[in-house]
Amino acid sequence: MTNQALYILLQQAQDFWETMRQFISNYKDVFLILLGSGILLIPVRLLCWLIQQRRKHRILPDTFPFDVIKPQSNVLQAILGGAVTTKP
Repeated sequence: MTNQALYILLQQAQDFWETMRQFISNYKDVFLILLGSGILLIPVRLLCWLIQQRRKHRILPDTFPFDVIKPQSNVLQAILGGAVTTKP
């Protein structure tokens, strides 16, 4: 990237931030109402909920990496495998 291209890029960024600063200063009352009342939190919470729901649907129920040991079953045989012998 040449110096001239970098200069143009930085100038555009500076113009963008100046425009944003003017926009926010012109409509600061609207921003104060939106931020103060929490209205902006609603779309953020909705987006987080949608992402969470999408992740839940991606996890397949058959991919549980552990064997479930049912109550009142032979735990030693499930853990150690094979037949469990008891001493007389």
